[in-house]
Amino acid sequence: RGTATRGARGATARNVVQCDQGHPIPTGRQRIILREAAVILGGTLGTVVALGTCFFHFVEGWTWVDAYFFNVVTLSALGYRNLVPATVLGKIGMTVFIFVGLSIFAVAIHEFGQFTLQRRMAKRRQTRKDTADK
Repeated sequence: RGTATRGARGATARNVVQCDQGHPIPTGRQRIILREAAVILGGTLGTVVALGTCFFHFVEGWTWVDAYFFNVVTLSALGYRNLVPATVLGKIGMTVFIFVGLSIFAVAIHEFGQFTLQRRMAKRRQTRKDTADK
């Protein structure tokens, strides 16, 4: 259902599509912004994993694969405990990595979930509209 809403400056936005719960479904420019946010979050997450991999490779002396595996397992909160930092610097680095990395990982998962949900809702709305038009 298209409705008119007033923005912060009193401008009227026409044809704001809303899902069944009344939440707006992004269209046009909003989708581009969501994609940009997804790219930024993905890049930030990739950077954190890359920096963590380099850190543990050089500080702990692990192989590149072991350092990468440790980072991914730590960020996903699985924690297999087959690799554990042995140096003081490695332990301190791990705590910083956990706080920063898990925060970014949680935000990335949330945003990707929101993006996927909004896309599904838009498709569902379009399907219902197409069915109603027949």
